[in-house]
Amino acid sequence: MTEYKVNMILDGGNYKLSYSKDGKQNKVTIGNEKNITVMAARRVSSEVEELLHSDLSFDLLKKMRTINTDAEKCGYHSSVLKYQTLSIELVTKVLYPEKYEDFLNDEYSIIKKEEDPFEILNVGCTGSGKTRFILSAVLSPEALKNFVPALTSLRETTACSILYHINSARVFIQDGYDFRVKTVLKNEEEIRYSIKGLIIEAVEEYIVTVKENCKSIEDIEELCERCRGAVVKRLEMNYDKTFGLGIRKINEILASSIEKLTKDALMGFYGSSKSIDKLAIEDTNYIIKQLVRDYDDDQFNISSEDVNTMLVGFDYSDMVEQLYEELMADLAKYNAEYSQNGQVGEEIDYSGNTEDSSTLLYLSHVFGNKSKQRKGEFYTIEPIVKSAEFFLKSNKISYEREVILSDSVGINQGQKDAARINEVVFNRVQESVQNRKPDLILYHTKINNKDDYMLDVVKKLNAQGYGKSTFIVAGRLDEVFTTYITDNFIDESEVDEEMFDEFIAETKQIYVDSDVTLNSIIGSHYFMCDKTNKLADKHLYARKYTCPSILEDILIEKLNVGQTPCQYNDVDFMQIIECNNVAGNVYQRFLDSIPNMIPLLYSKMRWNTLQKAIEVLRWNGYGFDVLYPAFNIKNAIADELSSDEIKAEFVRLFGDDADEMKKRYLLEVADASQIVLVTEYRTFMKRLLDMRYDSSLRTNLGISMTDDRKHNLQRLYVGCLEQEGLKGAHALKIVFHIAWIRTLDFFRRQAQFSMQAKL
Repeated sequence: MTEYKVNMILDGGNYKLSYSKDGKQNKVTIGNEKNITVMAARRVSSEVEELLHSDLSFDLLKKMRTINTDAEKCGYHSSVLKYQTLSIELVTKVLYPEKYEDFLNDEYSIIKKEEDPFEILNVGCTGSGKTRFILSAVLSPEALKNFVPALTSLRETTACSILYHINSARVFIQDGYDFRVKTVLKNEEEIRYSIKGLIIEAVEEYIVTVKENCKSIEDIEELCERCRGAVVKRLEMNYDKTFGLGIRKINEILASSIEKLTKDALMGFYGSSKSIDKLAIEDTNYIIKQLVRDYDDDQFNISSEDVNTMLVGFDYSDMVEQLYEELMADLAKYNAEYSQNGQVGEEIDYSGNTEDSSTLLYLSHVFGNKSKQRKGEFYTIEPIVKSAEFFLKSNKISYEREVILSDSVGINQGQKDAARINEVVFNRVQESVQNRKPDLILYHTKINNKDDYMLDVVKKLNAQGYGKSTFIVAGRLDEVFTTYITDNFIDESEVDEEMFDEFIAETKQIYVDSDVTLNSIIGSHYFMCDKTNKLADKHLYARKYTCPSILEDILIEKLNVGQTPCQYNDVDFMQIIECNNVAGNVYQRFLDSIPNMIPLLYSKMRWNTLQKAIEVLRWNGYGFDVLYPAFNIKNAIADELSSDEIKAEFVRLFGDDADEMKKRYLLEVADASQIVLVTEYRTFMKRLLDMRYDSSLRTNLGISMTDDRKHNLQRLYVGCLEQEGLKGAHALKIVFHIAWIRTLDFFRRQAQFSMQAKL
């Protein structure tokens, strides 16, 4: 990142900022000394300097400016941001001079027909069949043989976002091909960061394996071999299933290097001395034996924070470089085989035929293929894939509007602590909803497996206006059918339509109708599904339970729903907010939520969880685990709007549009809250991360770094809504008003689209 040194000067009666860029001295004007005081100019100068070192993208700066300008449109003279509009504009002029005119343009472009796709978000537990449903719904049986091995073995989509565009008018697919895939690769910084994290996790895996096996394996050589084996498995995939090397020969070599790094780090942890160094030279496993002796005491433990602290003073950049070169060698193989010039941080593009045998090989090289990797050396660039979008020509789905099927997070994936699992699970669902803003949501589950999260997720989505837009797709109908005919001693060849209907009725009664609470929300939006599509091959009357049929039924119902008319203003809505003290209540709820969002008790938020959460917030993600600041605001106002009094007011004011208005409004609340609570604190988050390497950034050396970070975060969120004397409740009122005018604007633009579509 470029370092900027900013000086404020008075030049020709104007306060200006002087800065150097590309070796040249430049100036930008703050304002004339007749119109701005020196103190106000200095504040702008200070804000500009801080923003220049925040590494903010053009889009984020534009979003920050829009918060301020929207507040002005709503009639507020105070800002909820700590940065003034002028400061944000000057920073943009410095960083992105060629885009400055676009930056100042607040007008929305006219929506074209092809820019209003219908999007379906697919969520559910790991292994619930999300990807299989999408592929089976839009591809032929022959094409499935090419897509399923690669895309269903892919690591979870918390790491790799995949969208499937059906019959898109925006992207051209050449004649002779029926699909195109655009794949975005991680940049070098992201790859190296992931590698570094994997090495740290591998060291922790070694130490944990010693702890778990030292009492059952007495032979130290055998114990160390077990630890190296555990490291090899960890290198294949990290705990969160967001990054891994897969099955590679280099993993064995790296396991030995990581073993040496672990031993060296442990030597530092125990305290080095000449006598200990001598013993360690004579016996390479000396320090592991010491660790085993300590683990005889059940109270002894080396935490994740201890492991990271141990490694701070060690240089393992050679391992990072070795792994980076390994991944780049795979990219070079890909480029050579497919005559491309793929570069990290850029996009690769490929067109093909879904049923062609070469498609399986291509998808396996890009997205991985576990069976091929197990058989031997098979290169894949999957570890460096960031996101992908498939554009498919499909005869199975034929609508004027483009349909997008987004493959989303395994909501129960990689969760270590079960104490707050339901909260973590819903945060993951919310994150997918907030990122994609779908028209409807498909929750995937299994008919014959208890889903501990489904009811809680559906109830919370209902509270956010998604009740009528949530469908449940329960797979494994084929397995349940096989069990049914076996238990009832029925020969499958004797099954007719009447018998099959009896099976469906009995299954529905056992697994669906029994859940009264779920049915009161979902109603008829529960589909039992055979995601293999194979039942229909034997029994034609089972066709309605196949993936294409279920998707078609859902689309027919939802695409025939008319657009919400734009006939509302912000006066009546803000009266509801003010009369019911919604802003004050939500602000108090937010303050009350901070100790739970950032729990000081280590067992409730460990070092690695906090580290990951701060990293995500630093890059403007919504959060991690239970630390989701914007969602705490969104959930609190969702609860307020669900109260009987306000709910009745909503229905009175918006009638049949109430749920749609509420759904969109809450999405806008979260987006606006994200800018206020996260985006403008990038420098703050970076400072918390850098505490790990620079103790001068610590604010209290008398407590652990984890506790120091937590106290800083708690102080931030207790005070960040009260800028320049602004009261927290009033700040939220501004946020809620901004979100409402954006909601109205969204439906206004939808109305524009509807008019264009009719022309």
